[in-house]
Amino acid sequence: MTKKEAPDQSDTSEMGECSLDDLTNAYQQGYQAGIRTIFNLPPYQHKRLAAAWLAGFDDGLHQYELSISAA
Repeated sequence: MTKKEAPDQSDTSEMGECSLDDLTNAYQQGYQAGIRTIFNLPPYQHKRLAAAWLAGFDDGLHQYELSISAA
């Protein structure tokens, strides 16, 4: 194994399978952070879970912005 191959293998382990429940929970946590406008880095190292959290955060923040513009 060369040094060049090692990062590819670590990327593969980070991209391993996630359950739909895990992705849903990550999204919901991000959404809750978004509607409260509390931005932290995603609390996940797994790339798919972090992406789900960020998607939820974006959606929650958008919903928050809609609610204050309607008021």
